[in-house]
Amino acid sequence: MASHVSYTLSIARWGDAFALLEPPISLAVCFCLAPTIMPLVESFYLLRVLKLSGKKVAVYFGLLLVWLRYSGWMIFFVQYMKLGLASGALVSEWSWLPISLLSIGTAVNALISIFMAHLLSKHRDESVFARTTDLINRLIFWTLQTGFLTSVAYLVALIIYITMRHDLVWTGVFACIGKVFSNCLFATLNARTRLHQPNQSCRSFQESTVQLNTSIVTQGVSLNPRAEVRCLLD
Repeated sequence: MASHVSYTLSIARWGDAFALLEPPISLAVCFCLAPTIMPLVESFYLLRVLKLSGKKVAVYFGLLLVWLRYSGWMIFFVQYMKLGLASGALVSEWSWLPISLLSIGTAVNALISIFMAHLLSKHRDESVFARTTDLINRLIFWTLQTGFLTSVAYLVALIIYITMRHDLVWTGVFACIGKVFSNCLFATLNARTRLHQPNQSCRSFQESTVQLNTSIVTQGVSLNPRAEVRCLLD
């Protein structure tokens, strides 16, 4: 869709002053799809918060806020179709709406990341196993990475829209936000296998444990399992 928009505006309708007043339908599809991807990904993150915390009221309020923002983007999309992208009326009369939606999106994604990291840190403090603690640490790091990346995408779009709203640069940045969200979601899903793999220290500890048990068996030494666990912990 983005390629078709670029081809239409820069090649097929090059020099046409009315091209932005009557933009191609592919540009409208881009503006419609991008706000659809964002609440879907945010709903996935909120459902993870629900699974960890069990706080239904807070999560349901977050879901309501996410999908109300989606309704706001659809209202802005309808006004874009009625007024046109470069008419001036869209920016002068409806600027408050994208500014509010981008600000709320920045805050919501940052809060989801912080809350997820807080819940995971609580589980980490309750764990007594080194491998579980290491796994939770990597989950916290990955959650902060993906969560704050979406917040930064919202923040960059907000700053560009406030400072350069009349230059239409914000349209390209806004079209990229949906791709940022989808990539963060795919990165989260694809990282599950790697996150379950123990790190180098855990693998070396397991290998040393296997070698110790093998040497004990080959030498014919009988060791009490409790004594063996105590020995490994020391």
